[in-house]
Amino acid sequence: MIRPMWYEYPEDSFTNDLEKQMMVGSSILVAPLFNPSEDRVQVYIPYGTQWYILGKGLKLSDEGIHYSQIKDHDMAPVYVKAGSIIPTRP
Repeated sequence: MIRPMWYEYPEDSFTNDLEKQMMVGSSILVAPLFNPSEDRVQVYIPYGTQWYILGKGLKLSDEGIHYSQIKDHDMAPVYVKAGSIIPTRP
């Protein structure tokens, strides 16, 4: 279920070296914050797909490198691929 980015995007050579983000299934991208002293994390958004920030409904406008501000260190940035259905509950 959890796999490296290159497994989902083998044609995108930039995903070969990504060690600090992962896919959960084929629709969820997670980028944990490994250094608690930092307040933002660098996330690579694969080309050819649109992504939304989970829980905020904000669409990412650009592909490539995205910097996500971390205000709440209890939750890592989580992105959902456009067109995915993610079951949730309150």
